[in-house]
Amino acid sequence: MQFEQRAAGVIMPVSSLAGKYGIGDFGPEAYRFVNFLKDAGFTYWQILPFTKMDKCPFQSSSSIAGDDRYIDLEALTQMGLINPKTLKQYESMSARVDYDKVKMIHTDLLWKAFQNATQEILRKVWRFAEDNAYWLDDYALYMSIKESNNLPIQCWEEELQKRDPHTLNWYRECFKERILFHKFLQYLFFMQWSRLKKYANENGIRIIGDIPIYPAEDSVDFWVGANKGLFNAEGMALKLKAGVPPDDFNSEGQLWGNPTYNWQMIEKNNFEYWIERFKMPNLFWAPDMKMTFDVNKIDHAIGLVNYWGIPVESKKAKVGKWYPGPRDNFFKALEGAFGDLSCILEDLGIVTDQVREFINGLGYPRMAVLQFGFYRDPKNPNFKGNVGKNVVFYTGTHDNMTIVSAVKNEIKEHGNQVLYELGLNPNVENDNEAIAKAAINYVLDSRATIAIIPFGDLLGLEDEAARINEPGTIDDTKNWVCRAKAGVFTPEMAAYYRRCLKKYGRMRK
Repeated sequence: MQFEQRAAGVIMPVSSLAGKYGIGDFGPEAYRFVNFLKDAGFTYWQILPFTKMDKCPFQSSSSIAGDDRYIDLEALTQMGLINPKTLKQYESMSARVDYDKVKMIHTDLLWKAFQNATQEILRKVWRFAEDNAYWLDDYALYMSIKESNNLPIQCWEEELQKRDPHTLNWYRECFKERILFHKFLQYLFFMQWSRLKKYANENGIRIIGDIPIYPAEDSVDFWVGANKGLFNAEGMALKLKAGVPPDDFNSEGQLWGNPTYNWQMIEKNNFEYWIERFKMPNLFWAPDMKMTFDVNKIDHAIGLVNYWGIPVESKKAKVGKWYPGPRDNFFKALEGAFGDLSCILEDLGIVTDQVREFINGLGYPRMAVLQFGFYRDPKNPNFKGNVGKNVVFYTGTHDNMTIVSAVKNEIKEHGNQVLYELGLNPNVENDNEAIAKAAINYVLDSRATIAIIPFGDLLGLEDEAARINEPGTIDDTKNWVCRAKAGVFTPEMAAYYRRCLKKYGRMRK
């Protein structure tokens, strides 16, 4: 589906919201952020994957289950599940996310909440679990086993890896309470998410969700899917690892290490695995919510045309080759399941003529990134002059520098040409606010139907304060840890962007 109305939105990972307990969540700050978007005239809130993970949202242990660290703990005090005095002891206005600390705090508090659950709440949990048994049973068992042995599935006993029915039943009996606990957490997660999404939609804000193309190797998806032949693997041993060859993000390429798909088998199963990833779990309190997000940004969509497979023994992303993806059949299956499907296709990286022709033929909007097109180039699809209507134009994505750092880096390497392109004089080189506003207005002024701004760009911050991720690096002190400070999204900022969006015809209608 193409997007007809000119509009704009903001990238704000849930984890990057302000809050008292070490990480952003579905609590008051999320609702305040929705109010800011509404007041400023934005239409879209783009989040990053919020599925269950360790420290990277694109290495998820489940493509459906939500990460319980986003559960609003204060709401649990109102339900009588956590003592407010106990909760207050864990308050922390940390500037960055410490995932290990957050995990420790949340695990303790959420277990207390589970122990305090009334029969009325548990009846709702059981109904939710029954309605979602198709994914929740395996997930809750997987998590319970992981907690007991702290080992990846590749190190589990053979009978368990192969999902021997007798072995599975033995573990289900052993971990009965922990299994129910994980079902309880998913009930809370989706109850809170559905309420937040409903509030956003009622206020005219649509949610763009980021859909990772691959699950983690150590995931319930791989454990279940490998036994169904859905991945390129022999048992739990990979044949091919996912990644990309050298591109604009990384000159060495990226070795992600995720399992790649056996697309023939997935197609034989009518793409059921992927349909389940897009749909909202069955919510008896909100039966009309059919999809988890209003718009689905498909990560690394070029992998649906051709994917880069790297031999499992290789340690370099360059050593790989292209394999055919499912192409049109993937989207036909999703459209058959959901009807009119709102998608954004991430076509960044190595984009051949074949890939571009495929994506253009689908009719879904592609992406363009200002940082890859600072200068006039008739062949660069990221240059503003080449950005057409059916495009989502970003100042930067979660994988880029903030726009302020990117511009300063360009000045350092190539001089002041980038400032002239943005309509700035060289004397503003150290004025972060002026640089950010000029770049944002530059994107808003484009022909792109949708313009998206990362929250760090909206705030005029440099990398140290607001870069979300640096591809090809593993640093849990820098990646996925940045947070906005409380109170930074002010009425004055909302008023300024309301004027900008009105000027460029992007005000929410």
